[in-house]
Amino acid sequence: HLDNRGGGRSSSSIDKTNNNDDPFEERNTDLVLRESLSKVRGPRTNPFWPQEGWQDSQTDSKGWSIHPASFLQKDTQQECHWMDFVATSGKTAKMCCHDERDSVSKAIQSKQRFHHCDVLSKLWNNAAEKTPNSIYLDIGANIGSCVMEMLLSTDAKIIAFEPHPNNGWVLQQTLQNLDASLRSRVVLVPVGLGKEASVENIFANPSNMGNSVVGKVIKDNGRQSTTDFVKQSIYIERLSSILDANARIDVPLVKMDAQGFECQILDGIDPNLAKIIRRIKLEVAPKWLREQNCLDLLQKFHNLGFSLRREGSNEILQGELPLNRGMYEAIATNENSL
Repeated sequence: HLDNRGGGRSSSSIDKTNNNDDPFEERNTDLVLRESLSKVRGPRTNPFWPQEGWQDSQTDSKGWSIHPASFLQKDTQQECHWMDFVATSGKTAKMCCHDERDSVSKAIQSKQRFHHCDVLSKLWNNAAEKTPNSIYLDIGANIGSCVMEMLLSTDAKIIAFEPHPNNGWVLQQTLQNLDASLRSRVVLVPVGLGKEASVENIFANPSNMGNSVVGKVIKDNGRQSTTDFVKQSIYIERLSSILDANARIDVPLVKMDAQGFECQILDGIDPNLAKIIRRIKLEVAPKWLREQNCLDLLQKFHNLGFSLRREGSNEILQGELPLNRGMYEAIATNENSL
């Protein structure tokens, strides 16, 4: 499954050195996406980056950019393991994945998609409130399993957020090899979302790159060792600093998968932006939320006008999250859309 289809250290069809060009021109990006991201059209600086002259191998001290070259110019020393991705619609495309150690990549190799994403296309296609200006947000896109499902099974215009440079590199390789009609519908933003602009460390284990955790190591199984987690530096930005709520857009659906960082993300959403978001699909993981001091998740949703329910249930969750439950899927619904 390993070849040089834009992978490894082979040449790329994207000019990696010209990162100040219009980030949308190369892909003929949909006009709705261009307008919604007008705040971050050019290269971004981050005032919280360490002092001048300091940088590491993964993050440019000059800031970040949504230009497609942003991830590809980082020397992550990776190679693409190309897999066949088959969406619930039956449409197929090639997808760049990590090696066989990564659990999501292994799932795509064996099942040809990642089943947790299947419900997203159903939620989008069944949503009655969509308009030509509707946008889907993928917060914590990882290697792009759900981005691929949404591209191939819906007509959604997509903004994907993925801060980890290794995951972002893999996802960007997939995007640049897609048909132009698909590429024009998606923009990858190379930051994590939080309550304020900052630079943080993110920790990930090669056995599950989807468990990339901001600020600390949180193991997802007892076989993992703390020393197996690799630290990277990433940018954090507020969602309201990136997405223009005044661009006449609406957001019928958000997927949020942030490994316990959900409270920080919600704190970075202004009320005027929250009003145009209809549903947020998320995984409630008490262990990660507790480690990230996010036990008031339900109250934060309530403060933004959302009620939270377990997926498949009409019962509204209230109060503090119980500490003795395992992970479960949930949907937050904007009360104004009920």
